[in-house]
Amino acid sequence: MCGVPFYQGKTIMGVAGAGMYLDELQKAVLNTKIGKNGYACMIDGEGKVIFSSGSGETFSADPDTLTDLRKSEKKELSELVSAAVNGEKGVALLELDGVSCYIAYAPLKTVGWTFLTVIPEQEVNEPTQSLMASLHGSTDKMVESSNRQIRSMIFAVIILIVILSAFSFLSSKKAAEILVRQMKELTLRVQKIKGDDLNFEWEENTGDEIQILADAFTSMTVRMKQYISDITTITAEKERIGAELDLATKIQADMLPNIFPAFPEREDFDIHASMTPAKEVGGDFYDFFLIDDDHLAIVMADVSGKGVPAALFMMMSKILINDVTMMAGPDASPAEVLTKVNETICQNNKEEMFVTVWLGILTISTGHVVAANAGHEYPILKKADGKFELFKDKHGFVIGGMAGMRYK
Repeated sequence: MCGVPFYQGKTIMGVAGAGMYLDELQKAVLNTKIGKNGYACMIDGEGKVIFSSGSGETFSADPDTLTDLRKSEKKELSELVSAAVNGEKGVALLELDGVSCYIAYAPLKTVGWTFLTVIPEQEVNEPTQSLMASLHGSTDKMVESSNRQIRSMIFAVIILIVILSAFSFLSSKKAAEILVRQMKELTLRVQKIKGDDLNFEWEENTGDEIQILADAFTSMTVRMKQYISDITTITAEKERIGAELDLATKIQADMLPNIFPAFPEREDFDIHASMTPAKEVGGDFYDFFLIDDDHLAIVMADVSGKGVPAALFMMMSKILINDVTMMAGPDASPAEVLTKVNETICQNNKEEMFVTVWLGILTISTGHVVAANAGHEYPILKKADGKFELFKDKHGFVIGGMAGMRYK
């Protein structure tokens, strides 16, 4: 997602944001159907299947069977997945779940994922095999028909006159040669259709079965070119989505304090924080900032849900908590800050999202902390002896859950 602040003078008025749901990428992959039995899947940088529209065992996205396919006992599959994870692209033919399949793969470099398409070899070859069988059948029929015509003409000419018989024989033979030539020409051009060469041209207009076969091959090559174009477009779209998700991750990370030491000029205290989201973007966040030289605000929070919606709600919540606390000044009460933030969020929360928040204000000179907890996990304190313990403070209701709440 992307966000841009806007101001009135030097006062920030809000943030305009736009983003894309990660679930849309999953839907795009799951809804991808190739031919009758083909499917698509997405593999992460560890060789594991993230999404899959197929039901096969090898490229299954079932969490119970999720493994690093680079470690597969099948050497060809292991080499293919390793090449795909390394950012290569290509097409390979190998046996998959007992079926010989073509596998095409291309990288989504911005997120380190790989998009794969799988289609059975039989399904790819079926149109050509069918047309070749039809071609051979038509050839046999044509030869048989020509032979019948020749025999009929010879018999008729013998009955009528020997001279006309010879003439008719020569004419029939010439016609057969023309038919055989056209059939051989069609066969030769069909055999040239392979690899990336999908061009098929037929200039003659015979008006018979040969013309029907030629039209069928022309239509088939046009559809195959369109299919390749569609695959190229889909791959480009996946790369664009990956780039947007990568940008959204960077924007969210930049929203949080991430330069340490955070206050290099201060020697009386030190602070450090880190966060690892479950997805590229999420709703967990932390914050810390000086209210004045002797008061440090500390925030730990978790928005309901994951992904882009949670990230948007997270940014709004973080900015509200920071603004309300700073406006209250050094005498700020964490309970009053959370009360005001809750009222602001509840005024326009049609999606009924909420956030749990722990807000503490540390008086640096005394080491005394005043905190309020809006439904968040208990904080953990490390004692001087090195042991850890939960600080079980009083919980209030979550922020955004109900208007009129008061916190302690």
